[in-house]
Amino acid sequence: MILKMFIRRIQRNKRKFIFTLIALMLISIVANYITIRLSTDMNAVKAYISSKANIEVLFDADNINVSDISKLCHIIAYIRYNNGIVLHNNQKYFAMIGNGWINILNTNISAPSDDSVVVLGLPNIKSGDYLYLYNKRVRVVKSYFFPSEKPIVLYHNANGTKIFLLAKAKDAKKLINFLNSRTRIYLVLTYKKNWQPYSDRMKGLETFIDTILFLTLSGILVLIIANSIASIRSMHRELFVLKYIGLPNSALAILSFGEYILSSVTGYLIGIPIGCYLAYMKITESAIPASVIDYTTVGKMNILFLIVIILSTLLSVAYVSRLKPVSSKTRESIRRRKTTLAIICITVGLLIGLPISSMLLSYTPITLIDGLPCKYIIYGPVDRLNIPGDYGAYMGGQLASNGEINVTVGLYMFPVNSKIVPSVVSDGRWVHNRHEAVISRGLALKLGLKIGDYVYVYESGSWTRYRIVGISDLLLNNGLYIITTTKPGYVHRVLFTSEDLSDKTIISLLENGYLVYSSKNFREIIQNNIMIFTIGAFMFVVMMTIACIAALSSIANSEILANIKTIASLKAIGIPDRYCVLSMGKNILGMFLVGFFASIPISTYIAQQLLLLVVPLPITFQAVLKSLHYMISILLIVIVSLLAILYKIIKGINIILELR
Repeated sequence: MILKMFIRRIQRNKRKFIFTLIALMLISIVANYITIRLSTDMNAVKAYISSKANIEVLFDADNINVSDISKLCHIIAYIRYNNGIVLHNNQKYFAMIGNGWINILNTNISAPSDDSVVVLGLPNIKSGDYLYLYNKRVRVVKSYFFPSEKPIVLYHNANGTKIFLLAKAKDAKKLINFLNSRTRIYLVLTYKKNWQPYSDRMKGLETFIDTILFLTLSGILVLIIANSIASIRSMHRELFVLKYIGLPNSALAILSFGEYILSSVTGYLIGIPIGCYLAYMKITESAIPASVIDYTTVGKMNILFLIVIILSTLLSVAYVSRLKPVSSKTRESIRRRKTTLAIICITVGLLIGLPISSMLLSYTPITLIDGLPCKYIIYGPVDRLNIPGDYGAYMGGQLASNGEINVTVGLYMFPVNSKIVPSVVSDGRWVHNRHEAVISRGLALKLGLKIGDYVYVYESGSWTRYRIVGISDLLLNNGLYIITTTKPGYVHRVLFTSEDLSDKTIISLLENGYLVYSSKNFREIIQNNIMIFTIGAFMFVVMMTIACIAALSSIANSEILANIKTIASLKAIGIPDRYCVLSMGKNILGMFLVGFFASIPISTYIAQQLLLLVVPLPITFQAVLKSLHYMISILLIVIVSLLAILYKIIKGINIILELR
């Protein structure tokens, strides 16, 4: 008897059954897609950190054999290259063009054997694109994530005269001495305690991804629970009548429990392979190799969500047991149901708004990164050059404030009468003497420093105290740097110039070991180092919007079923469908919008803390306005989609069938 009733109930409520199935399928697709994308991105970051390179060298290829080098270190990257220009969509990029291999992201990457190339560290060049190399059009077979300020193009026809070596050496000094005895060294970077280039930023990025993943899964979890509660509430009238005629609580629980669990679990299971497939296709097209795709995390997440679906439907048992066939508090019951709906919609808005607005508020400042205050910045022995501009010294140092060492910083020293560099000061003023300094805004945010504070910098074997007189928005040295005035005895290692440099001059500088950055590609180089985050931001927001529309539609459908007699009566006396749609929609959307906008202040704080982990940028008023523009666009899509779905449902109500 119970089975027959269960089957008839599904047949009668097939619209609700299909609605719930589709909603959970879409939620499952979004959950699996986002989880695989974010967890795989995290694996890529961990894989890069785990390489543990502690030395990076650029040197002449003459008189050097790779077998001799491999005896002194574990080689992670060995590329024979020449510096050159890559042309893509009329945009020039300076890169190391050569033949060799690099072992990162659990993958051994080498140059293809045909007339195609592999690109590392150029985020705007995608797999399948075409670029011009040595006046020849070549196809990019793969573009990989590589957090470095030296983009690499692997091309088997390139026979370079220099070697790029990234390695893990037990005795870095011994390796340097060996190379120095055999060839000319252009650049040596050593990293203590296996600290490698950008490892601090990578670790911050790992924490960022982990936090966003937690916020996202929390929001999706709430969508599932809210959908379960709304589905159970929609059965109120029917369960009330069945209990009134004497059907036991166990039978009522099976009817309500079985219908929802069949539709929700089926929909969720259907969505798993679809979401995994979409994520796999997107990852293989992106800069992450398939070898780091994470299926373990998504498997654990799916088990957890299926358990939550089952446990949330068990609420029907408690709901049925408390249901009274005759109640003297009908108005109170109606008021309680309205309060429950309001709580559900506000909670959904809050916990969907948190990941979406946090992502947008974190992403937008990155799109607003300024270029250089000049046309080029050149690193190297610039004293040998005869190019007009601001010449300065550059070195690394440890910064201490409040009595403890806080962070490694870049120390830039320029003359007081510099012309270009003072323009980077956005707050305060330029330095007047050796004991004053301008600090980056990222450093100020990270350490809570302000104009007038004192800091100590460990340089050349001693501590020097500086008073902060200005703050700069220029994003040099990972956003953590200090600018002060030139001191006697320091060699110029950096040049800011506004001169127009020809391609021939730039190539000559690169060939002689200088690092040259133009204002045009400066922003792209910074964004490349946080590429894993930026490339997924748009798809993340799209997927969360789809999940939000699916959940709200399912909640709205359940609310219509709970009030279907009232709606049918209104339609019977000639009330237009649009009135019913607006009446129903304003309750759901109003509470959802309250929750969504309430999440923005919390999201702003979260986004600022997360942004400091990736790249130390402030969330400016301009960034907030731009983010709000995106948010309002998303909310308009949600509102229009939900009202269209409500109109379709209400228009399809059969008045005679529902009122007979």
